[in-house]
Amino acid sequence: MDEMTDGKRMDVEEDATSKSLAEEKKYHEKRRPRKVAARDDGTGTPGQADGGIVRGPGKDADDERPPPKGGGLLSDEPVKKVKKNGEKPSKGLAGILGVVRDVAVSAGIVVLILVSLFAYTGVWPPMVVIESNSMMHGGDSQIGVIDTGDLTLVKSIKDKNDVVTYVEATCATNAHHGFKSYGDFGNVIVYRKNGLAETPVIHRAIAWIEYNVTASNPPTRYRGDIPDIGIYNVSEYRMEKVGYQKQTIIISLDAIFRSSAVSTSRAPHGGFVTHGDHNPEKVDQESLRVQKGGMVEPVKVD
Repeated sequence: MDEMTDGKRMDVEEDATSKSLAEEKKYHEKRRPRKVAARDDGTGTPGQADGGIVRGPGKDADDERPPPKGGGLLSDEPVKKVKKNGEKPSKGLAGILGVVRDVAVSAGIVVLILVSLFAYTGVWPPMVVIESNSMMHGGDSQIGVIDTGDLTLVKSIKDKNDVVTYVEATCATNAHHGFKSYGDFGNVIVYRKNGLAETPVIHRAIAWIEYNVTASNPPTRYRGDIPDIGIYNVSEYRMEKVGYQKQTIIISLDAIFRSSAVSTSRAPHGGFVTHGDHNPEKVDQESLRVQKGGMVEPVKVD
């Protein structure tokens, strides 16, 4: 009787074990079957052999997990790793931070350059873009002259003595004789026509003229001086072979002061007479007009 009972008990345990293995195989049908070493601990339940572990196919040692108690099935859910403090940011975040850093460095360099230029020139903006061809020397661009589209630095001046005019640089007895800039004699200046909010003009300073009140008799006669080269009480001044075009330029002091008397200032006054190297033979003060219709006056030093 005991032998029969034992036989039935073994059959039941074998059926239970077979059923458990079949369910586990079905659950893991998409994975390679796991090999589990089991031992009979006397209870009929497959257990862990000699304290071993169940290892899935292709898994590292860090992913090893002990089999569940009671012969349960292992979960297919992957083990999630928790990011610890101090770990490096992801590649995407690192890329964004790198771009932000590069932009910040570039912006800082640009600001440093602009601040340095402002400190040197004393004006803002410290550069102007040349929009016309009035200072070109011919139809093609040349090195050392001002061409259309050039970016040019502008420096502030305190008085007229900061500027060397064309007549000074071409006068053999003048201290500035022989001085050149941008391919010709004298300095190039930037000014606003009659101080108005119009497009600035960048032309060569030809001469500094002064109104001679004593010698003038308005409105019939206006006379002036060019003190830098010792010329006084004249109504006009003639220059030969001026610039790369070898022009003959006649500065009519009478016409310039007469126009100033009825233009923006409503009074004759001294200042720089200017001319574009590529322009016809008349100076700006006899050829250019402001938007309101008056002539351009001699350029004052503000």
